[in-house]
Amino acid sequence: MGAELTEATIPVEAGQWLIDASVSFTKGCYTGQELVARVDSRGGNAPRPVRGVRLTEPATAGAVITTTSGDELGHVTSASGTVALAPLP
Repeated sequence: MGAELTEATIPVEAGQWLIDASVSFTKGCYTGQELVARVDSRGGNAPRPVRGVRLTEPATAGAVITTTSGDELGHVTSASGTVALAPLP
């Protein structure tokens, strides 16, 4: 499903579309059911949603994303020039 989605990604971080496409709240038990149900019942707030980012200079996967004050926010998972995707708080 792409570099943004790994075994460490929870469905809500990828966006509501992934939950709608892959999770059934009426089906029996499945791995991760408790986490998905908890996130759904609390309004879908993701700890690190995948976001589109416009960078000041071209980057590649793995590049560190920082604030203007130098605080580290996360890492680029994929990029094309100065546009990238990254799971960020």
